[in-house]
Amino acid sequence: MRVKTKMFGFTLVVFLILAFGALVIGCGTEEPIDGVTSTATVTGQVFDGRTLEPRDNNGFIIGPPNPLMANIEVASMDGSTLNTLVTNSDGNVTRLTKTATNEDGTFEIDFEIPAPDSIVMVTASNAGFQPVTWVVQISNSIGTADFYLSDSLITGNLIGPDGNPAITDIWVQRCEDFCNDPANFTPYEITGGRDFNFNLPNQSTTTNPRFGIDTDIMGYFNIPIRIPDAEFNLVIAVDTNTNKFATLNMIQEPSIGSLFVPANTTADIGILQLNAPPGAPPPASPPPPAPSEVSFSSDIQPIFNSNCIRCHAGVGAPLGLDLSDGVSFGNLVNQPSVEFVGHMRVNPGDSRTPCETGLGSGDGSELVEKISGCPDTPGVPSFGGLMPLGGPFLSSGEINLIIQWIDESAQNN
Repeated sequence: MRVKTKMFGFTLVVFLILAFGALVIGCGTEEPIDGVTSTATVTGQVFDGRTLEPRDNNGFIIGPPNPLMANIEVASMDGSTLNTLVTNSDGNVTRLTKTATNEDGTFEIDFEIPAPDSIVMVTASNAGFQPVTWVVQISNSIGTADFYLSDSLITGNLIGPDGNPAITDIWVQRCEDFCNDPANFTPYEITGGRDFNFNLPNQSTTTNPRFGIDTDIMGYFNIPIRIPDAEFNLVIAVDTNTNKFATLNMIQEPSIGSLFVPANTTADIGILQLNAPPGAPPPASPPPPAPSEVSFSSDIQPIFNSNCIRCHAGVGAPLGLDLSDGVSFGNLVNQPSVEFVGHMRVNPGDSRTPCETGLGSGDGSELVEKISGCPDTPGVPSFGGLMPLGGPFLSSGEINLIIQWIDESAQNN
């Protein structure tokens, strides 16, 4: 599947892909109506990933694979289900936990979100198929995604050398016999993939090959497997025309190795941290610390206003953390964390991260870890995703300002 709505900000690793489980096609459970926050629309189509696209005599694709009916469910990044809105024949609106596609697999659903610009998780499922979840950027209340379901999948999450999601491409190879020899791995065509014409020595390619698939905006990928019970190898490739890895040219991660995928399973490689190839430029040095006496109202709140309140605002703010002007201080300082149990969101005078002090120790400030990650894994916090979720992320200067404000006793000045 390819996310068509483009968003280029990078974050760190969020939770592993949430599998909602195979669901029987239906319209879900009704919930009472009680007021709407914002309404968004997501459109797309579901296809049978076990079928290849039809081709002409020259091998060029002339149509999509077979469509597939499925259930569609939308969730926020913390996994909580977002209500789908359905207008009944009497004009009344009903909220459902999930909804079904049309017979041709197409869908256009409205659902409630905290803000018009959000990142959501859209899941397509059907009994007998492995459910697929993709992270979709909702911009101006609209998002688009296509799904390719199969009874066997390869899934995972890629993190780039900078600690942010690797928004890149994956090339797939397949082997049936004598798979201890890399030469026996040949390009594997992915239903719903994109043209990815690799010409390796002694390996032929086909016309208009579909050997590649994109990760989504959080670095997740779902590869439908139509020929299971085989060994697969994944090669991570970087488009030289992307801003993400424009100077890195090509990344190959041998630690993925050979992966056996049995039928009717999801083979999950989990989180994979990619390494920059030899000769890649080192990360830029952080700027010098900000001047002393940081002001919450003049220095810190503007950071929240510019980067955070598109999601963290109002009664629907994630985890109840409203960072709007006038309430942010009271919601942060000496307030218990929801994700990091036993820690404070901001612990005045202690800007260490909970992963530094020890999870559950009660020391450190959750806020610092959520915007910078852990010292050993920059950009990767112990729980959840790097904030602001989906990016753009805070600059080193902004992070240093927040750290300095906390070390200066987190005053409401």
